[in-house]
Amino acid sequence: KYLFNKKIYIEKKVIFRYNKMISNFQVQEVRFLEKVMVHLKGRQKDAQGRTTKIQMSAEGEHYLKAGKHYVKYMDNSIDKDAPVSTMLKIAEDSLTIIRQGAIGGTQRFQKDVEHNSDYRTPYGILELKLRTTKLDISYGDVAGEVDFCYDVIVNGEFSGHNKLSIVISKLK
Repeated sequence: KYLFNKKIYIEKKVIFRYNKMISNFQVQEVRFLEKVMVHLKGRQKDAQGRTTKIQMSAEGEHYLKAGKHYVKYMDNSIDKDAPVSTMLKIAEDSLTIIRQGAIGGTQRFQKDVEHNSDYRTPYGILELKLRTTKLDISYGDVAGEVDFCYDVIVNGEFSGHNKLSIVISKLK
């Protein structure tokens, strides 16, 4: 019998994946899940110069996969009544935010690089261009900090400038 992408959970939430015959299985990846606290603080300045502040904290889970840090949590900063499942993928030189729920999409941030993204809202899909002007990543084994600034262009027009700080700390 063959097992394809079968997850086997063992104590301490260590996950092994096997992609070979049962008699000859190999470990493809190992992920250690750690409970973390995610603190997000930011400022959004729209095209008219109006500033909005954002602040949010949530418990989440962290794991390391292929040299990248992954942090999953429920984000209620946009709508307190409809939290959105959010995954942070933190690499040495980039940050990717993946959201699924009432709003959704994948946003990638890399210093001095412009990335396109479709941002799904209850009112329709927005075509975004994200131009990252600052990206500082300082990360240890489980905890770390990501500070970044970026310009948002919506459907071809400048929409605003955002500054965010994400601090991830290990829960004891």
